[in-house]
Amino acid sequence: MEPDFTYKQYEELLKETKEHYKFILFKEEKKQGTILLRHDVDFDIKGTLKFGEIENSLGIKSTHFIFLRSPFYNVLTGRNSKIIFKLIEQGHEIGLHFDNAINDKAIIDAVQIEAEVLEKAFGIIVHSVSFHRPGILADAHVDLGRFTNAYALKDYKYISDSRMNFREGPPLDMIKSKQFDKLHVLLHPVWWKENPGTRDGRIEDFLNQALETLKIETGENTDFYKKV
Repeated sequence: MEPDFTYKQYEELLKETKEHYKFILFKEEKKQGTILLRHDVDFDIKGTLKFGEIENSLGIKSTHFIFLRSPFYNVLTGRNSKIIFKLIEQGHEIGLHFDNAINDKAIIDAVQIEAEVLEKAFGIIVHSVSFHRPGILADAHVDLGRFTNAYALKDYKYISDSRMNFREGPPLDMIKSKQFDKLHVLLHPVWWKENPGTRDGRIEDFLNQALETLKIETGENTDFYKKV
């Protein structure tokens, strides 16, 4: 089945995957026949809530990696904090999405600082880290202390929808074949929506949505501007 990147197809993908693999979180014991489902929230924090709702309806848990330094959302605003708390309430794991390009400290120290912000803000323990544009940081030998490097699980077959493209073909084909005993699947919320669309169209949709949210926030924080 060719991916159309719709929520309907996502739900179908999860249902089929449940027939072949057991979903686990990054903080759980890694075993044969398991799948790590992960979301790097680079852009669309509202989209990760939608993912969480679909997964929760099917009894599935996933790990949502939150980008503390994202230029596109502030995880500590009331609106966005509610999304994180909802994911936690549903039993999903919250990890740290970390960009070393804007870090001027030793990696392990910088990761610890950002993880502590999430931990204190949401009353959780951060167990795992995924790197934004990882490069050499995908190396299993990068020392992160108590944190699991999401890219270091070399015994898991890695599948990603990066740039809205599954490079090795439709993921459902690989899942049904049971070719691999362990799967690690990364899906980005920004690419998945109610209806099919193009990669550029998805970005335009995100930007339009972000503008609408900004207008609402502006209206709520002024006594003279109201969204038309």
